[in-house]
Amino acid sequence: GSADLVMLFVSAMEGMCAEREGELLAKYCSLLQEALAAHGLGGRAPSLEQVTRHYELALIDFLRFLAGWGMWGDTEYLVARGSVILDRLDGPAREPLPPQGYLDAVYREFPLDE
Repeated sequence: GSADLVMLFVSAMEGMCAEREGELLAKYCSLLQEALAAHGLGGRAPSLEQVTRHYELALIDFLRFLAGWGMWGDTEYLVARGSVILDRLDGPAREPLPPQGYLDAVYREFPLDE
């Protein structure tokens, strides 16, 4: 799933950027939709928006893990991309939120119903 994509992009691919990430996520989504349709599960296929949202949540979780354990892989991409996502969570003030504020922001940005 999404966590596997994050680990692949961060640890095994050099030179990741937003454009390449978008291309790879679109290809993954397309292949996933085709595979699910081939098995009669086309109605359960996620949209590119859903795949991207799940990927972003997995990315900030992986960044959190590596920040506490030790950074490795394409940390330039990981930190830059994670910063964009965290800035969205922080809101317009871009000031750190209290723990409950981050929880609320995560549920807002990454709703459970998808």
